[in-house]
Amino acid sequence: MICTGALAWLALLGFAGLTGWFFYSLPNVVDSGFEGIKTDAKLLVSKRLGKSELIHFEWVGINEINRDLIYTIVLSEDSQYFEHDGINYQSAFSALLTNLKKQEVQYGGSTITQQVAKNVFLDSSRTFGRKLKEYFISRDLEANLSKNEIIEVYLNIAEFGPGIYGVASASRYYFNKMPKNVNAAEGAYLALMLPSPRRNHYAIYQNKNISYKKRKKIRRVLKDMMLSEFISEQVYKEYLKYDYFAGNRNKSSRSPASIAVPKVKTK
Repeated sequence: MICTGALAWLALLGFAGLTGWFFYSLPNVVDSGFEGIKTDAKLLVSKRLGKSELIHFEWVGINEINRDLIYTIVLSEDSQYFEHDGINYQSAFSALLTNLKKQEVQYGGSTITQQVAKNVFLDSSRTFGRKLKEYFISRDLEANLSKNEIIEVYLNIAEFGPGIYGVASASRYYFNKMPKNVNAAEGAYLALMLPSPRRNHYAIYQNKNISYKKRKKIRRVLKDMMLSEFISEQVYKEYLKYDYFAGNRNKSSRSPASIAVPKVKTK
């Protein structure tokens, strides 16, 4: 019979081997750098769009995006983005407790950094192993990229509707504007699409209807913008009355394929 000591050593060696394999399987964020990650992100979006010649995608730098657009999305998706180190531990702990109770990964408590880690480097599986990888990749991203670089990647790969990837495509599709001209009210509207872009595209854009719950979210984001002194109280009150479906701003007959922007370039 194998003695207890030998079993302990075998278990230790097995654990060490699994740990080594786990860290070996993680992507090398240091070697990739911002430009490498940017290229991977472009390829990712191109792959998701498929071979259609009608749907296009454009990458825009952080300096080409209106500050108000950036901050409305940050305040909507991850209000502590510029303070945390990639992980919102309170939110993550709450999500972990919920997942343990349900015995499956249903809630992520993900920060913007974690969403970049997941979307660029990982698959969409809901497992504790993938979530653990997401944690380490997020820490590497924060250690090797600036906050502005991470948010630039996020804003360019986020889906805002069926086949609508990135703020350039979203700004043109929903408001016929360049992202540098999108204001806080319009940014709050785009932020509504992010949690479930395809469903929200249908419910909000195609049906030209913003529910009470969605209006409440817009109000909350705009109020946070005012309290952060990005917009004045007067502008805040004006934006609360913003008509998102006035004139030709939104046309239900438009499709993502009609967006006239350059095709994705990977180099």
